[in-house]
Amino acid sequence: GLVLDGASAILETHAGELLVLTRNRPNTHLALNRFDGNRFHGIRPNFGSTIHFFGWMWCQIVLQDRAGDWWFATEDGLCRFPFVSAALIARTRPKAIYTSRDGFLNDLFTHVFEDSNGDIWVTRKPVEHPQLGTSLSRWSRTTASFHHYTIQELPTFAAPSAFAEDRFGGLWIGFEDGTLVRHKEGRFSRIPSKGFTKGGISALYADRSGRIWFGNETGLTRIDDSGAEQPVFVHDGTDREWSG
Repeated sequence: GLVLDGASAILETHAGELLVLTRNRPNTHLALNRFDGNRFHGIRPNFGSTIHFFGWMWCQIVLQDRAGDWWFATEDGLCRFPFVSAALIARTRPKAIYTSRDGFLNDLFTHVFEDSNGDIWVTRKPVEHPQLGTSLSRWSRTTASFHHYTIQELPTFAAPSAFAEDRFGGLWIGFEDGTLVRHKEGRFSRIPSKGFTKGGISALYADRSGRIWFGNETGLTRIDDSGAEQPVFVHDGTDREWSG
């Protein structure tokens, strides 16, 4: 069975292995559970002595990037392991642990997402004063450095809560206040909220047909024309449409 109780994320490795991330109830322990086709095998990543709390967020909190590195969002920093098999994470020291020493406003990381360029988008819990900065940063694979987005660049101060990328290269970001934003050609644009369900966006998904799905506690919304300047929303499987 699974090591620890709460399943918080599911992913597939470069080797095709299915992993389930679990945490205990106080979120002070984290495990990866590798499925061999019949049963799960628990793996305890070697986070070292500086990471003690793994937060309460779900989905998009761990990834293996295109180069094979592993990224974990924790509330003691953003932890990055080198390219090793899932089993060897238990015996491998982190490649880096990014914190406020690297320009972040706090160490309370919540989500990680890799786009088609190989850049890593990371989010944190928001700080009290918007003028200090937003909760969104991007690690550039080209420069191997982070860009921390300002409130002048991002159309909301709320914390990002979900990511998806469409087939046109547009990165969709959902926020805890219900804001939906698309990043395309280096710019953010806020998608008008008329036509989709209200509430913080908790999930985003881009399917093979190019559609974008997003949901919250009040329902599900679909975008069929994700490349359009003003996308049309279909709400909750009812085929009712609204123009953005």
